[in-house]
Amino acid sequence: CLSFGNSAYINDKCFKVEIGLLNYADAMVNCQNQFGSGNTGKLFEPKDSSTNDQVIQFAYTMNLPSAQYGVRLHIGINDIATEGTWQYATGGDLIYTNWGGINPNNGASGNGEDCGETYSGTTWNDGICSHEQPSICEMISIGK
Repeated sequence: CLSFGNSAYINDKCFKVEIGLLNYADAMVNCQNQFGSGNTGKLFEPKDSSTNDQVIQFAYTMNLPSAQYGVRLHIGINDIATEGTWQYATGGDLIYTNWGGINPNNGASGNGEDCGETYSGTTWNDGICSHEQPSICEMISIGK
């Protein structure tokens, strides 16, 4: 896991921080190709508070570029399919949430914030999918 760079092994899984600025769709595709042959990846899908906090805190230790709205990272949750129904990017309802403040709020003007991102501390925000920002990838082992 550590050989991939910008990566950490947390709670029995490998995570990698993508510093490059990508929109949400490109970030999802990028994560699929970050973990070498025999493995694939996905945007980080937080499923418990321990992993959520450790992975996001690790990500903030990287030399992250500041995007338009500060340092926020794409994570693998969204309500693209049905507004207000947040699901993991690979499917399934959220089994853990850590929204920050009044989020998710679909934007102050209701401008369609459908993609999950880190927010303040280890909390989340519903962000605009086209924003180009860093992201967090999670490895999926598909071979030995």
